[in-house]
Amino acid sequence: MAPSFFLSGGTALLFYDYFLTLNWEVSRYWGSKLAFANVLFYLNRYGTLFGTIPVVLQYFWTAESMPKLAVSHPSFRVR
Repeated sequence: MAPSFFLSGGTALLFYDYFLTLNWEVSRYWGSKLAFANVLFYLNRYGTLFGTIPVVLQYFWTAESMPKLAVSHPSFRVR
């Protein structure tokens, strides 16, 4: 139970920081031309932000809560 609170808190803090600094990012980086430093900034900022989403989904979306999908394709048949 405690690890889920830590993961939720860390994820909330990450998204809070993102939205807190979004105005600064828009004024500084979005209007400028694309440079190597800007690319590094975008990779670092959005790589961490979007890299967290699969971790959270994997942790909280367990196999019991996922709907079962029926796959009907000749390549996927079990003999």
